[in-house]
Amino acid sequence: LFLFLFHTLDFMLYTSYFIFEEDRTLGKVRDLTTGSIPGSVWYLAWPIILASLLQVTMGIADMAMVGRLPADRSTAAVAAMGSSLFVLMFVLTLGFAIATGSAVLMARRTGEKDITAVANVSANALTFTFVLCVFVLTPLSLLLLRPILLFVKAEGQTALFMTQYLKISFYGLAAMFLLFICNSTFRTTGDARTPLVLLFVVNAINLFLNWVLI
Repeated sequence: LFLFLFHTLDFMLYTSYFIFEEDRTLGKVRDLTTGSIPGSVWYLAWPIILASLLQVTMGIADMAMVGRLPADRSTAAVAAMGSSLFVLMFVLTLGFAIATGSAVLMARRTGEKDITAVANVSANALTFTFVLCVFVLTPLSLLLLRPILLFVKAEGQTALFMTQYLKISFYGLAAMFLLFICNSTFRTTGDARTPLVLLFVVNAINLFLNWVLI
């Protein structure tokens, strides 16, 4: 639920950033079409590296907290999370692909300093992704949930926990995919720091909610 709310928040931030503030956007971020190429690469790379580490940290924190459940549940819960993450990564690969394709188009428009065109590309990508998730991926994933459990040979409590975890995740696919597009939009316009700041906040809240709810 929290991840769904976070992804929705990120989508709302995108909307305000690129529609209501489009006239100021290019003036607020670094112009990557001028200056040193290694410097521009590093300017974008270091926030992305830290953001990736924070995402890994979030998964480690979740696994560590689940592992501290009572012995009769912790083993099955850890196994369920581990197996579920592999399934989710398989599905999320499509989201990464859409975000990458969108980033190429947005980067070109950013180079042309046409922020309206960037917003149009991003809005089309968001619309396509939302429709794809709501009407295709989520229903299909839920339909294939039982075959997935059989394929990974999940049984007993592990199967139960996987079912609960994957159902929630599949219902939130649209929000997760939208997050990928939003992050691509920020980064292709030269702002790699906003997603990093949001991930710092998410990690802090995630740790707190793990402590409270687990």
